[in-house]
Amino acid sequence: MLKISKKELALRYNEINKEFYQHGVQSQKIELSESQIIIFASVSRTPMLDTLADRPDLVLFIDASLNHKYKERIKDILASEFDLAVKAIYKDFDQETNTSCTVILLHT
Repeated sequence: MLKISKKELALRYNEINKEFYQHGVQSQKIELSESQIIIFASVSRTPMLDTLADRPDLVLFIDASLNHKYKERIKDILASEFDLAVKAIYKDFDQETNTSCTVILLHT
């Protein structure tokens, strides 16, 4: 099993969310295995994006850009603070339910 606690990971994930969106997650569930980390989170949508509702093309671009930077940040933290080698990160957000899922695959 991984040498990382769910609590430590939850705290860092919440801090990253605050860095990017100015608020933390409302709830999260973390699943760990030897080769992957899965994080399910209830989050609030960034109000700024709601003001751009009439520009869905722009919202999609901003969401994709933020997701890319978010994944880079998670990867850096997992490497520097937890000594984990990340193979890939997949992250998606469902706008209707305000839930996100982050799947982190690790080198084993």
